[in-house]
Amino acid sequence: MKRDIPTTLNLERPTKKPGIERRDTVADAARKTLRFHFSRTLEHEAGSIDGTDIEELHDMRVAVRRLRAAVQLFRPYLPKQQAAYLRKNLRRLGHALGPARDYDVMLANLADYRAALPAQAQESLEPLARRWQRKRERAREAMLAYLESKRYRVLKQRMHAFLEPASAPAAGTGKNGAAAAPPSALHEPLVCAEVPGLLASRYEKVLTYEPSLQGASIERLHALRIDCKRLRYALEFLREALCAEAEDAIDDLKQAQDHLGEMNDAYVASQVLRKLLEKWQGAADDSGYPPATREALDAYLAYCDERARAKAQSFPVIWQHLTGSAFRQRLHVIMTTPP
Repeated sequence: MKRDIPTTLNLERPTKKPGIERRDTVADAARKTLRFHFSRTLEHEAGSIDGTDIEELHDMRVAVRRLRAAVQLFRPYLPKQQAAYLRKNLRRLGHALGPARDYDVMLANLADYRAALPAQAQESLEPLARRWQRKRERAREAMLAYLESKRYRVLKQRMHAFLEPASAPAAGTGKNGAAAAPPSALHEPLVCAEVPGLLASRYEKVLTYEPSLQGASIERLHALRIDCKRLRYALEFLREALCAEAEDAIDDLKQAQDHLGEMNDAYVASQVLRKLLEKWQGAADDSGYPPATREALDAYLAYCDERARAKAQSFPVIWQHLTGSAFRQRLHVIMTTPP
């Protein structure tokens, strides 16, 4: 059934950067960051609804993740009720987008795996591909229902209303005709003063995994990935107010995040496969899936398990880099050196 694409808000064409300056208040930096990534969210909304290019949904989901990370990072500097509303409803939006994107990833990884197999083995996995395609379609139906809902429309309206003051001219002028900061902003914390604390708190959270990293579970490593991502996003949000060293730190964290992301993708697929095989093992012989398909699924499960295990076992090398003296020194320079 064809659906009408919801009307997006009339924001200006997204800029390439949020426009954060070191002398901005952190509250202004928060609004600039949220406005930037909210524009990215809306930019990919129509493509996500259309569904032809699966990267559109990926980009929209990433933009929403960054919105959620920005709310978390800047939460102490935002109005309490507004921050609570955004945390709750951006999480709901992320959950609406997540399952459809997860099946996009699983289908893409399955296609890569099948491409390296003989033709007969590829055919044996066709029932799995069809099953996941059906689940993807159901996940997209649920996603589209949310994107057409009043709840999502209200979220966009409230985001727009909250972010609009960031573009409004300040009252009065200061020296040389420059816009004067409103009285309420004169004593608000500035980006240049808050950067060390914002970055240090996130790196300290990453370091808390050290005692439990030896033999850590996949779930524990996935939690570490999330905290690495939060540190990376903090650096990205503030990069205009940071020195050039920030780019290298972002690259290091992206490497760790990607490594653990590939581990988690394989783990998620293995969990889905394991549940499916358990279900089929309890079914009658005429369940519709021939022995060749079950054997192919067993082989793919073993492949996913091994891929997740290999990524987990090779992560300590990346971890040593993230916790080593060179990376710590780089963060110190970032936190103490102007751009």
